[in-house]
Amino acid sequence: MWKLREEYNYIAISAISVFELFAGATDKQKENDVKVLLKWLDIIDLNDEIAEMCGKILIKLRKCNKLIEYRDLFIGVSALFYDLKLVTLNIRHFDRIPELEIIKNP
Repeated sequence: MWKLREEYNYIAISAISVFELFAGATDKQKENDVKVLLKWLDIIDLNDEIAEMCGKILIKLRKCNKLIEYRDLFIGVSALFYDLKLVTLNIRHFDRIPELEIIKNP
């Protein structure tokens, strides 16, 4: 994460990813680590425009039998909506979202 901060002027995280981080914070130290990390990031909230875009992309993915988990869909579409690049280790799912730019080796 710190390497990304040095390389890019703006780093944001989806509210869905915030949920995932806290869900994985199984003790107080990990919870505190998440809180420290989040101080350095802007949080992208979900809104009705992102939800609409997710719905439309979900229909396309369903038609070609390439569905992905809803959390991944919301994370990827949030990045797409704000014209942000997505950094992930889970390229297999996110590359199904058309036009989403993925940073593969941060």
